[in-house]
Amino acid sequence: MHRRWNVILIFLIVAVLVTSYFYMPHIRQMLHPDLIPASSGKPIAFSQEESLHFYKDGMILCGSPSRFYSWDGAEQKPPLEQEDISAEGEKISIVAHSKHYIVTPGNRIYNTQTVPFTKVYENKDLSIWDIKEYHDFLLLLVKNKESVVEPLILAEGEDSLLPLDGMGDAKYLSADSPTGDDGSKDLSLLTMSMDTPVPVSRIFHFINRNELFGVLSLEDQFIYNIYRLGNTIVLMGNRNILCYNVNGKRKWSIKNNYDGKFDAVHGKDGLLLYFPNSTDIEREKGNCLMVNNSGEYSVKNFPKYLSNLQPYQNGYLGLEYEKTLVSLSRRGEIRKKQNLKEPVNAIEINPYRSERLYVRTKSNTLQMYIPKKQEENKK
Repeated sequence: MHRRWNVILIFLIVAVLVTSYFYMPHIRQMLHPDLIPASSGKPIAFSQEESLHFYKDGMILCGSPSRFYSWDGAEQKPPLEQEDISAEGEKISIVAHSKHYIVTPGNRIYNTQTVPFTKVYENKDLSIWDIKEYHDFLLLLVKNKESVVEPLILAEGEDSLLPLDGMGDAKYLSADSPTGDDGSKDLSLLTMSMDTPVPVSRIFHFINRNELFGVLSLEDQFIYNIYRLGNTIVLMGNRNILCYNVNGKRKWSIKNNYDGKFDAVHGKDGLLLYFPNSTDIEREKGNCLMVNNSGEYSVKNFPKYLSNLQPYQNGYLGLEYEKTLVSLSRRGEIRKKQNLKEPVNAIEINPYRSERLYVRTKSNTLQMYIPKKQEENKK
């Protein structure tokens, strides 16, 4: 009796293995289909000075003037009220943008989550150089008469700007706010103070958008980028990668031997720092530093020599040697590789329809890629 059940069990195991062998490639193909150039749209000229902005009905090639297209690549009129188009001189130019907002030369800010776009702010006396978008406020980077950048807060639903007091003559370098679903109004600003014999990196922490909470000063190296994770910050320095809490206590420090070559993916679960040319981090095999929102880190081993790493289908997507798309799991395992028709400078994922991929080619065109099945169904 036991012998017969053993035979049946072995038969079932073999059947499962055989079935998996033949059907797993088909399952993988369904989960991660081949992407092919969309036949419905011709490649669009896309200069190095232009950038791409998505909204719910299409995309914008931001420049002067900007161009508006459907997701399939058909050119269309700007989705603004005629009153706003007239105020912009009939042609829309965009000098800065974030995920959901654009800025025009007249220092008008439009929310692109609505169609037509909604004007949320206008101030002809300012010169808005850049904009950063956080949970319920915008950080406006404004150039003064001396062309020095000053950060100002525009809270959602407000029409007046909030200053960030207490910074003295510190010069703005970068900023970040916690990413997540908790509705944080905290903000950390990375600056450089020049009123000392040696320039000093200073990090100003604000709560409730513009109330100064604390200051961290670092004198031994140049800090050039900052990432905010809950009550923790990660700093990129020319000598070290550093982690502090907002009270100024250092959690850890790692030597930065990576020549400034890295990709950063900052999401609600933490921060990923990928070093494409590295083989180890602090004597631990790997090239990827994963930092959670509590500031704890682990080292993972991703494929080398990738660029443009970004979130994609519960994992990551990167570009290998400018010619191959590489899809990765969250642990960095290769799920799929696919060659592109021509070399590519950058890849963009449509946040409204993540199955659509847009690539900027070396020949300065924008090409849309869609799943092969979608293209076949259109024919």
